[in-house]
Amino acid sequence: MGCLKERLLILAICLSVSLSVVTGLRCYVCNYYHLESSDGSVNQTLSAIVSSSDEDCKNSGTRQQTCPSDSGYKCVKVSATVELSVVGEDVKVDTVNRACIRTTTISDRCNAATDEEKTALRAAFASIATVTSVDATGCVCSTDLCNGQLSISTKKFCWLAGLVLAVLARQL
Repeated sequence: MGCLKERLLILAICLSVSLSVVTGLRCYVCNYYHLESSDGSVNQTLSAIVSSSDEDCKNSGTRQQTCPSDSGYKCVKVSATVELSVVGEDVKVDTVNRACIRTTTISDRCNAATDEEKTALRAAFASIATVTSVDATGCVCSTDLCNGQLSISTKKFCWLAGLVLAVLARQL
């Protein structure tokens, strides 16, 4: 009888988590920027520009957002290091951005930036700087808070919990 109670408890947990997902995907939403230059006055100016940077975003973020409930939304995390030349000064930009995006063409995955994406990034800075180097990785996922630290999806957890309970039931 205890096994049945455990299975019902796991089923209740899975259903409650699954029902919360129906309202919309939850993603971490934050931006972290760190800019540095060999010139002290440039560093002061850059620090003022990025004063709203969220240090916690480097790890997993603390702010969460529920995406609209219609399908097509995913969580994204982009980490990049961009080296620029601004008016003769070398500037290094480290950034982590986490957000909720609408996409129907990108599958869940992590990749290094493609040449096309690097070209787009260079073009974005073209009016103010020359990009000398780009190193970026982007991850797209579709389970709650998956753009934080490593996590296991709810569906996999429920399957795994059911399997463990089935094995335990056979041993009893």
